[in-house]
Amino acid sequence: MGAMQASLPPTPPRLGLIAGEGRLPLHVARNAPALGYEVVAFPLFPDNRWTLRPYCQAVRPIVFGMVNRTVAELKDAGVRDLVFAGKVNKWLLLRDPRMDTRALAWLARLATRNDDAVMLSIIAELEAEGFRVVPQTRFLGDLFVGEGHVAGPARHVDEAA
Repeated sequence: MGAMQASLPPTPPRLGLIAGEGRLPLHVARNAPALGYEVVAFPLFPDNRWTLRPYCQAVRPIVFGMVNRTVAELKDAGVRDLVFAGKVNKWLLLRDPRMDTRALAWLARLATRNDDAVMLSIIAELEAEGFRVVPQTRFLGDLFVGEGHVAGPARHVDEAA
């Protein structure tokens, strides 16, 4: 009779957190494990690397304009789902203007360069690589006000408007 192998617990899926500035990335990193994720942070700014570290399996800084390197980092980390959280100022491109040929080609294809168009295009580029971009609100429920009365005196149904 063969020896029975002990089964290992399933590995939770890895969430890639593309972290901008501010506190939202920290909220996502704290809340994602309760939804079954391990978090790997990919900060765009040095300021939040240390605050994210206690809540993440790994912290792997990325450069915004190095698309091929970023995609390789995401895949190497075993990430399938991605979430964007935090502010990303356009000056990031000016502060660190390094761009690979893929980023330059992507920028040339953009007909409109407003924030929405840029974000939707980035999402499409990542989804074409097989990643799934999930909404940040999935991880921020503790920041939203629940149903019911919030402030001021409660109104009764029988009161006139």
